[in-house]
Amino acid sequence: MRTVTHFVLAFALLVLYGGEVCPFIETLSLEEWGGSVLAAFLLMGGARAVLLKRALNVQDPYIQSTFQFKLDILLFLGAGLLLAVWNTQIFGFPTIESGAKISIGFACIGFFVALDLALRRENLVAQELKGTPHLALDRLYSTTRRFSLFMVVAVLVVGVVVVLTVTKDVHWLIHSHPDDIFMSQMAIVGEVAFIVATLLGYMLAVSLTYSRNMHTFLEIETQVMKKVQRGKLDVFVPSRAKDEFGQIAGYTNHMIEGLRERERIRTVFGKVVSKDIADKLMIMEDQGMPLGGSLRELAVMFADIRGFTSRTETAVPAVLIRDLNAYFTEAVDSVIAHDGVVDKFLGDGLLAVFGLDGSKDACASAVHCSKDILKRLQQLNPNLSEPLEVGMGVHRGPVLAGIVGSPDRLEYTVIGDVVNTASRMEQLTRSLKTPILISDNVYNALPAEEQASWKNMGEHMVKGKFKAVCVFGLAESIDP
Repeated sequence: MRTVTHFVLAFALLVLYGGEVCPFIETLSLEEWGGSVLAAFLLMGGARAVLLKRALNVQDPYIQSTFQFKLDILLFLGAGLLLAVWNTQIFGFPTIESGAKISIGFACIGFFVALDLALRRENLVAQELKGTPHLALDRLYSTTRRFSLFMVVAVLVVGVVVVLTVTKDVHWLIHSHPDDIFMSQMAIVGEVAFIVATLLGYMLAVSLTYSRNMHTFLEIETQVMKKVQRGKLDVFVPSRAKDEFGQIAGYTNHMIEGLRERERIRTVFGKVVSKDIADKLMIMEDQGMPLGGSLRELAVMFADIRGFTSRTETAVPAVLIRDLNAYFTEAVDSVIAHDGVVDKFLGDGLLAVFGLDGSKDACASAVHCSKDILKRLQQLNPNLSEPLEVGMGVHRGPVLAGIVGSPDRLEYTVIGDVVNTASRMEQLTRSLKTPILISDNVYNALPAEEQASWKNMGEHMVKGKFKAVCVFGLAESIDP
């Protein structure tokens, strides 16, 4: 509809234009001149329809607007030249004086029509390409330079048409000697005013279309950035043009790609270590990833499957791995549910820490987690190839939490005597025939109602310790 409106308006204006600037065309009847212009427009419209279908639509969307502008302006120029030749051959008009004026008129009107339709095409492409990345801009065409060029051409167009009109009218005044000079002058002023108003109207229409495009592009950019701010990273800004907006879109898309890559690393990293540790490591990476750590008062839980080593000798590997993964899935879910962090897997063992977030209830969380793992395992066992038994040791004290390793191979972990003691306590569960043992440090940190579910199992020497460890075992069974 926009194209049809432009062509109908251009046809009417060019019919009027011919009589205003060329005294030879003024000698033709409206049917003769109007029919000639109509024939030129019909040929131009038919050629445009074919070329748009066969040439424009196969172009890269990002250059379609430029291609269409060139196509339309060439079609208008071609129609003007064709009409000039027609007038020369059929009506005997002089080529330079009449033909040049016709060609200039078609070029001037065609410039505004082609530019407005190209901007419209640019807007449609931007709407169609929402969410489609296009990062490469091989050459930048400045928006300000394009707009300045448009203004210069527009002013030249207005000036040329006004000069042609005034020249024709002055020629008429000199040779016709009208009786009423004042009315003749007013007629000339009216013609010039009409032409200027028409061309300024075209300039305004193009400016409004360009402003609408700018609003669309900025709106798309803003919408994408709002989504990115909310954490939605599967979006892109379409780089619809080779100007500053396209450049900004390209930079934005590069930024989103970087954020997606960072999020992908964080997600993969979070499957290797806990999300909390992954977040800390990402921050520390930005700060230079220093080796070392700090002493923290934490509760440590060490869990290990009993008899797993001997089981590996006879079990089918695939079945063994499936059972082990099923158990670890439940154990990890329980640790996370109780605000703990899985530090690492050690074969069939699991090391978890509580209190990294500064919680004062770290011991209670570790104890509740150990009971929950035992309960989950009892519910899981009927679905395993063979039932699993687990032993857990829970201890509390100062540990070194931080990064160990080399600059090329790092690990965030907790180390210290507390970790070793928790591991030795887990081994002690076999001889004391209890699934969970907690140290007196943990027991004393529990509330009175929680202490009632534990019984003192005395002091025991464990490997690597010179002093006996006072441990407490479950005083009640865990119902699945």
